[in-house]
Amino acid sequence: MNNNDTNSFVAIFEYDDAPYASRLARLARTAKDVPDALLDDVAELIVRLDDVQLVVGDVAIALLDVGYCDKRYHDAFDFADALKRRLERYLQNPDEAARAR
Repeated sequence: MNNNDTNSFVAIFEYDDAPYASRLARLARTAKDVPDALLDDVAELIVRLDDVQLVVGDVAIALLDVGYCDKRYHDAFDFADALKRRLERYLQNPDEAARAR
């Protein structure tokens, strides 16, 4: 693949063309308002899971759901809180984590 080819992932995440791009933009604008305590909780869960593929995949799918599938979060706090709850479920239920991979 040469540098002039379009990477399909780049095309997906160029959210300006996403049907619900404004929702992604709202999440980005409100990200600074997510409390440090919630960010610390999410970071701790990520470390405990020790599964980069699972976490990155989960976040990517959640963002695609917002941009392309009409999934709604009020703001970045709600997005981060939902991520925290999913990560907690993955820790509590390895079968659910395996299905999410």
